[in-house]
Parts: sequence; C-alpha cells; structure tokens
Amino acid sequence: MKRFLIGVSYLGKEFHGFQEQPNKKTVEGVLKQILKEYFEKDKAWQALSRTDKGVNAKINLVAANFKEDISKKFNEIKEKLKKENIDLLFIERIPINMPIRGLAKVKEYRYFLPKNLESYFVFNGERNLVIRENIIKKIDWKKVSDLKELFKGKKYVENFSKKDKTKKHSYITNFFGIDILDKEDYIEIIVKGDKFYWEEVRRLINVFISYLTGYLEKEKILEMFKEKKEKKPKAYPPEYLWLWNTELDV
Repeated sequence: MKRFLIGVSYLGKEFHGFQEQPNKKTVEGVLKQILKEYFEKDKAWQALSRTDKGVNAKINLVAANFKEDISKKFNEIKEKLKKENIDLLFIERIPINMPIRGLAKVKEYRYFLPKNLESYFVFNGERNLVIRENIIKKIDWKKVSDLKELFKGKKYVENFSKKDKTKKHSYITNFFGIDILDKEDYIEIIVKGDKFYWEEVRRLINVFISYLTGYLEKEKILEMFKEKKEKKPKAYPPEYLWLWNTELDV
C-alpha cells in the first residue's frame, strides 16, 4: 500500500462544487471515479479544500492510499481527467500515515473583479444594496492600508460566512495578509489565511469593496468581528474566485 498527494486544477463552472454529491458532477466525484480502480482504501481519501460551486482552483490537493505506484500511471490518469475538465498537475509519494486535512499553513485565494459589470452590490452593515454603476472608480486607495490592518491576525468570521448547520466550526480565521491591486480591466484581491469557511472569501470581497467605496464604516466591521449579526454581506459571484495556492505545514 502506498500513499500519494495529487495536485489538480479546474474551472468551477464545469462542476457543482468540489465535494462529492449524489447525482451531481463534482470535482471530488470525478476524481474518485477515475482513481477507484487504483484505490487501496477509499476511506483513506482526504481533500484539502472543498471549493464552492463555481469557484476555480489553480491548484487543489487530495491524498489517498493506492495498491500500486500511480505516479507511473501519470499520463494515463491525466488523459482520463482531461476528458472530465480536470488538469492533473502532479502525483507525489508521501508517508503512508500522513494526513493532509488540517495541514494547510496558508491558503491563498485571488478574486479578479471585473471593472465592466452592469451592477455591483455593497453592504452598509444593515443591508445589501445593488449599485447599477461602476463603483470601482469610487475606490479610495488610501484606505487599503487601513483595510490590511483590519484583517490581520485571528478574527471571528461567522458574519462573513454562510451559516453552517452542523455547528461544528469555531469560525476563527487567522489572516496572514490581504492585498488589493488595480489592474487594467479588473481589481485583483488577494486573501491569505489558515482556513476559510463556506462563501467566506466571496463575502469578504463585498466587505472590502464596500469599505473602500465608503458604503461600510470601519466601526461596522469591528462590530462584525465581535458578535453574531442578523444581516450578512452578500457573497460576490463565484466565477471570478480562484483557490490560488496552499502551503502545507510539513
């Protein structure tokens, strides 16, 4: 029995999210279907990041135990996955007892927000507003440094995440840095942290844009860090979000 770490890339529009679901095409479902003939134990399967429906991944990681050295089957597996719109990046041998879930030291997401959308939405701390104009030109770039300081270190993020019905999570993200860059046709927003919850990054995009354009006050953000609120910022569209990189603590 051998254990391997597998890196893949994909466009989220081709799948109904990452996590395996009955009767729906998901990234995890396709991977398990293609790799099942090589499995030693399906129960040893672990995925590092479960991207939301429509979210892309420059690289995502899974690990599993296999009956043989599947690195020798790289080209064969790559061709099978290519037909299902998944790009196989690498297959790397790891210790048999090595779990990958919980080993993410830093997860990096990047959001590429177009400057030519017909409408945008913002959050003022009480409700979400639809703005039918290009609000990107209203960004106060001098406030970016303040935003970076706000989102530094461990923060309570339940107000920036979709409700988790299992109630198993602490809703604490340790932020290692954010950046907001002005490109020719889009705004590139980089978010780094140890872990992110369902829709968290996409809701944070709303918060960042709302703050930089004057719709959301700093005091409102600080309040959301402290206690659960009834109203949450709406999640921005998934198609512009990429899981960009993950550093493992090994």
